[in-house]
Amino acid sequence: MNKCRGFSLLEVLVAFTILATVLGVLFQIFSAGLNRVGLSEAYTRAVMLAESELTRLGVEEPLVAGTRSGRIDDVYRWRTTVEPFEEPDTEPAPRSLGLRPHRVTVEIRWGEGEREHVVPITTVRLLGEE
Repeated sequence: MNKCRGFSLLEVLVAFTILATVLGVLFQIFSAGLNRVGLSEAYTRAVMLAESELTRLGVEEPLVAGTRSGRIDDVYRWRTTVEPFEEPDTEPAPRSLGLRPHRVTVEIRWGEGEREHVVPITTVRLLGEE
């Protein structure tokens, strides 16, 4: 009796199928991780740009009520909104110093359509009476 030791064709095909499935799942996990790292870097850059724009406001040019917008690096779009700030259900603060609180919002946007991302930063600054 001559017995050949080894794997049958069916066993080899099953092993390759399992290997291909496992490698496919690992590749998807790795790819999703890389996408998340890229998105995290984009959010970090957007926050830094928003903070930079907020810091620049009122220093390099006067801070005035209204909306302004522009582009940075052909990737990010910014919009700055300055509007009078009044808390609801409270009495207005006395304006003895000629200053009035204003809400300052800086939004950084990138992407298009459903993939558009927005990072808003809002603060309150004192401006002279209008």
